Amino acid sequence: MKTNLKIVGLVLVVTSLFACKKEHYCHCSNPYIDAKGFIIKDTKRNAKKKCKDVEISSQLSTLPLTCNITN
Repeated sequence: MKTNLKIVGLVLVVTSLFACKKEHYCHCSNPYIDAKGFIIKDTKRNAKKKCKDVEISSQLSTLPLTCNITN
């Protein structure tokens, strides 16, 4: 019984570390304009995806951006 509780506790701790929502800074740049950025409050995986989505959508415009998560 104690072993099961330890395993469940360990799983909860590990899960909370990976599913933690934090503020991540998405930095976007282009050789012709000043660098811009914004904050995404989400998990790191989702923040990276949202930041890349901005980059992909900007490629349709006249000034495409390169966006990356910076800490």
